[in-house]
Amino acid sequence: MNLNKIGNILAVFSAIIVFFLAIFGIMISIILANIGLEEIEPVANAARPFFIVYFAFSVIAILLAVLNFLIKKERILAVLNIILYALILIFTIIITFLNMPLIIEIGEDLPIFAFASTFTVFLIASVLGIVAGILKIFRGQ
Repeated sequence: MNLNKIGNILAVFSAIIVFFLAIFGIMISIILANIGLEEIEPVANAARPFFIVYFAFSVIAILLAVLNFLIKKERILAVLNIILYALILIFTIIITFLNMPLIIEIGEDLPIFAFASTFTVFLIASVLGIVAGILKIFRGQ
């Protein structure tokens, strides 16, 4: 199996991870906002727009992954893939630094575990997407 196929598989895998985690994050933030705990509601409402942006990123990532199989301009799409997942990585780091003080200040365990675990998986998926783009660039060398 060559590096291009491995890169394509990693790109599809990371796009699917980001897609399902974005949907999970939106659902979790809606559920946490509606369970009636006043301490958790601001955290859930603050996190929902970020998950919507992740959902938009995931749709773009899925489109790029599909285009990788259809179009043979792999290097251009690989660079776009790296840029997209670098944006997801930067976005995740910024969100983590902005939201974690609010989540920790509240002191409830549920939002800490829910949002910290999803942001950790977003970090892993973005690194996988960047590695996929790099593998697709260096496919023939």
